[in-house]
Amino acid sequence: MEEGQVIELQTDARFAYGEKGRKPDIPPNSSIAYIIELVKKDYPMDYESMSAAEKLKYGENKRERGNFLFVREEFVSAINSYNKAVRILDPATCSDTAESLQKLLESRLKCYNNMAACQLKTDAYDAAIKSCRMVLDVQPDNVKALFRTGKGLAAKGETKEGLMYMRRAQKLDPDTKVINQEIMKLSKKLQAESQSEKDMYQKMLGQKPPAKTNKQSENSSSVWKWTSVIGGVTIAIVAMGITAYRHLQH
Repeated sequence: MEEGQVIELQTDARFAYGEKGRKPDIPPNSSIAYIIELVKKDYPMDYESMSAAEKLKYGENKRERGNFLFVREEFVSAINSYNKAVRILDPATCSDTAESLQKLLESRLKCYNNMAACQLKTDAYDAAIKSCRMVLDVQPDNVKALFRTGKGLAAKGETKEGLMYMRRAQKLDPDTKVINQEIMKLSKKLQAESQSEKDMYQKMLGQKPPAKTNKQSENSSSVWKWTSVIGGVTIAIVAMGITAYRHLQH
């Protein structure tokens, strides 16, 4: 396209606002016709040469875009936005006041944390754990990063390690319901895994796992045995009584 040129672009719903649409003006599953005018040609932005304030402005825009896409459950697109924000917000590529650089870092860590949430939603567990570690390297007590690391590890089958991170999160934030629920779930899972592992080792050694006893059956059996004994004694006594009576009659 040339400057001043106008085109019309037709796009399918999946490349526009998808099945959710955009309230109040775009219904779900709507195809969109865009009228595009090229106003000006410009070179791509050189984020590395920007000041901390400029980086924060553009980086926050990308982060907010990622948040918008996350709410719409467009997780892959959200990850792309957070990735762009992370690159823009890199404090190592600029020199500024300590306060400005700290703001960049904090915004960047939010992006990593949010990106981890999206990666868990797309079953990218290793990537989610890596994103969380970028946070925990700087903020070891970040509850969200600890919780999401635990979720990622547990989803990979590393239940014991996942539970350890969950408990660290719980220690810092004991009243959060979702953390407590996850700990209960993982504790039960770990117990079941431990029992399965124990049974497997017993089978390997040629030992049968202990059979589960039915207390009610045992009690019923005991009652039956005692009833039988008492009944037998009663019959014997009656028989003896009859014999004695006959003897007296003779």
